[in-house]
Amino acid sequence: VSKAGGAYAKDWEGNYGDYAIISDLNPEGLAESLKLAKELNIDQYDIHQGAGKTFTQGDFRFAYTESGTAKEYYEKIGKKIEEAGLITALHTYAYYVSPSAHGITTVPKWQKQLEYREDEYTLRGDLTKFRGSIKTNEDATNFDLTETFFYKNSRYILIDEEIIYVGVGTEDGFIRCKRAQCGTTAAEHKDGTKIKHLSGYFSRFSPQIGSELFYHMADLTAQAYNDGGFSMLYLDAIDGLGKHTGNTNDTYYYFQTYTHRILSQCKNDPIVEFSSSAPQMWNVRGRMGAWDIPTRGYKAFVREHLGVNLKDARSNF
Repeated sequence: VSKAGGAYAKDWEGNYGDYAIISDLNPEGLAESLKLAKELNIDQYDIHQGAGKTFTQGDFRFAYTESGTAKEYYEKIGKKIEEAGLITALHTYAYYVSPSAHGITTVPKWQKQLEYREDEYTLRGDLTKFRGSIKTNEDATNFDLTETFFYKNSRYILIDEEIIYVGVGTEDGFIRCKRAQCGTTAAEHKDGTKIKHLSGYFSRFSPQIGSELFYHMADLTAQAYNDGGFSMLYLDAIDGLGKHTGNTNDTYYYFQTYTHRILSQCKNDPIVEFSSSAPQMWNVRGRMGAWDIPTRGYKAFVREHLGVNLKDARSNF
C-alpha cells in the first residue's frame, strides 16, 4: 500500500504536478533549464534514461559524474533541482538492459540469465580474437537482422563471454561481425562452442523473466531511486512483459512481483506511473496517461489530454 497511490492517489498533491521529461542533464545548462521551468510552472523533472546523457538503463550509471553513482548525481545535480523547489522522477525502462549497461553485460553470471532467441548455433572451427567472420555448423541465412523498436529481437550473439554484433547471416555462418561489443573482450573460442542469439525488446536486452537478474534489476532500481533523492518512479516499457511471458496471468504476476520488489525498498512512497497497468497495481499507481509531445495541433492535443486525464482519474479495477 502506498500513500501516494491507489485509494490515496487523489489526495496526494504530487500527483497533480506538471513535469517535463529531461533527456539531458548537462550541469552547465541546469540553471537556465530551471529558470524556464519556473516560467512555465513546471514543478517536476522526469529524468529519462538513455542516450548516455542522464543514466544508463540497466546498471544505472549516471552521466556528468565521476563515479557514475546516483549519490553523486544527487549531490551534483539533484540537490540543485530540489533547492529550486522541484521534485525528480526516475524514468526507467523497467527491467530492460541497455547494450551500454556494461555493469550487466560484462558479468558472466548475468549474461547467462539474459533472454535468448530459439535459434542456436555451433561454432565450426576455432575462432581467433581478430576474425570478423564466424563459421557455424548450421545455416544462418535466416538469422533475424530486424532492429526496429517494437520487435522482439537483437543482432547480438553470445559466444562464451563475448558479445558480438552480427553483420549478415549466411549458409556458412556470420560475416561482417563486430567483435567485443557491450563492453566485453574479444577472445579465442574453440570449435563446437555454442552460440546464443540474444533477444530483447525496445532495442534493449531482456533478462529471463522471473530470473535472479530480473529481480536484481528491481534492486538496482530501488537503490538508484533512494540514492538519487527521487520522489517519483516511472516504470516505462513494463508493457513489454507480455512479449516475454506469453500469457496474461504470468504478465500480471511478474508485473506485481517486480514492482513490489522495488517499492518494498524505497525510503519514501514514490509517485508511481506505468506505461501499462495491471489490476494488482492499482494500490500503488498515482497517475497514468502520460502522452508524448504532438508535432501539430497543440491546443487540441492539450484539450484531449485533459479530457482523458479526467476520465482516468475516476477509473479503478
